[in-house]
Amino acid sequence: MPHKLIVGSRVGRLPPASPTAATTGPEAWPGWTGSFAQTIVGGPDIIIDESGTEDEHLVISGLHLIGPTIHTAPGVQWVDIVGCWVEGWQPSLGGINLSHADNSNCSIQYCRIAARSDQDGTPESYDGMRLNYGIRVFSDDVLIAHNEIHWTPDAIQIAGSRNTITGNYCHDTTYWDNDQGGVGASPGGDHNNGLLHNGGVVSDLVITGNTFVLDRQGAGMPQTGALSLQQSAEFPGQYTNILIEGNLIAGGGYGLYAGYEPSKPGNSSATGFVVRNNRFSTRYFQDCGFFGHTTGAQPWGVDGNVWEGNRWAEGVRDGQLVPPP
Repeated sequence: MPHKLIVGSRVGRLPPASPTAATTGPEAWPGWTGSFAQTIVGGPDIIIDESGTEDEHLVISGLHLIGPTIHTAPGVQWVDIVGCWVEGWQPSLGGINLSHADNSNCSIQYCRIAARSDQDGTPESYDGMRLNYGIRVFSDDVLIAHNEIHWTPDAIQIAGSRNTITGNYCHDTTYWDNDQGGVGASPGGDHNNGLLHNGGVVSDLVITGNTFVLDRQGAGMPQTGALSLQQSAEFPGQYTNILIEGNLIAGGGYGLYAGYEPSKPGNSSATGFVVRNNRFSTRYFQDCGFFGHTTGAQPWGVDGNVWEGNRWAEGVRDGQLVPPP
């Protein structure tokens, strides 16, 4: 029998520029009543198989899931997932998944998503505790706002265009190396990211006012990127009209992947790629990431590509400008 979903009505408010646990997740949601409307322990994953409309969104709210995760069926649109806590188990999927390219015009707001525990690094924890992604989105026109995500190798993975990621707090990564995965593990170990986009033909991303901290058990993670807009040879393309502004970035192999990887055939540099007024933290590594603050740099100053007002955070250079990569 499918679970009955609790349908609510209210969404949205802006937290401060550098989100924390106090300004994200269900308790920060304006519709929070002091307790969850429904708690579900174990059982099948939640499948959302009906749509709202442009005038009246379907709002899924107030769920506390211990074990199950949330997925959308093909064709589902105009859905807001709000004020939920997902303590899920999905070794290769996410806690909240907009699973299909046509799941557009949806939002995920004021949710907390995490694995069941911070255990990692063993086959047993892979098979029993791992949640690969906090949020995984394959569609366009999606709002991801004011969520807290932790105990995952990748906090947010997105594909598509016209997506807005704002006010989220991503922290406390988990990691499995090449020989530590369980059933179905991919070879090569985890490539950790606070936010990941694998590229293609991508336009109109807004990434503002988030905290992306790539750390594990109190130490910085020297893996991949805290904020990663990457490119691939499999799906070559170009980023167009991208705004990365007001984020706090810490840890990773690099703090930022800035969307241009010419070594991967078929990819082009961006137009309108703006990186402005972000803070690159030195709390774990002297240049934000283990290898440096940014890789995949655009040709700044041409084609509307802008690097300006980015500053170091914490340490002896706190407040000083970060040089363009």
